[in-house]
Amino acid sequence: MGSANKKIMILGAGIYQLPLIDRARRLGLETLVVSIPGNYPGFDLAHQIHYLNTTDQEGILRLARAERIGAITTCGTDVAVRSLGYVCEKLGLPGIDYACARLCTNKVAMKQALRAAGVRTPAFQEVVSESQALQAARQLGFPVMVKCVDNSGSRGIMRADQEDQVARAYQYARAASAAPYVLVEHCLAGPELGVDGFISADQEVLWLHDKIAFFNG
Repeated sequence: MGSANKKIMILGAGIYQLPLIDRARRLGLETLVVSIPGNYPGFDLAHQIHYLNTTDQEGILRLARAERIGAITTCGTDVAVRSLGYVCEKLGLPGIDYACARLCTNKVAMKQALRAAGVRTPAFQEVVSESQALQAARQLGFPVMVKCVDNSGSRGIMRADQEDQVARAYQYARAASAAPYVLVEHCLAGPELGVDGFISADQEVLWLHDKIAFFNG
């Protein structure tokens, strides 16, 4: 962010965005917080509050242009990432572009990109019906994971160990998604690890940690 522009737009006002808003203020930045109305703690710290859905890409772009922001960011949410990438790309702001944002927020697109780049990933199929899900599970081999493609926090994910569990898993995934399809992938056994990190102008920081996940089914 240039020294002449101290306005930063932060998407989300919930508990996960609270440290980000606080830190931005401590750095002397003017915080424009975007969120739907609600009892969100980030509103109390914001210099400006704008009531928009964080998935409203065009609305957020119009606001960003009108306010002449110098940066846009978020944390702790996948929902706002596409809007972030859209605004960065349209306004030439530092950050990811829209194509990258889409890959980060759609499990099928992400796995297709990984496979195209030669990165190992469990075998998978995209399906649009219960019958296709069952066929995919048979071809991939049980157990399988049936996943909503566009949600986060392990929402819309269920394991199916046998054929009579596939229909319920498919319905559960579809109910959590705005997409008309779900992902069926072979289930790999073993410890689950998470990786978090960030890249700045002069350093890369990665944090590898255990991950505890809870699944229904």
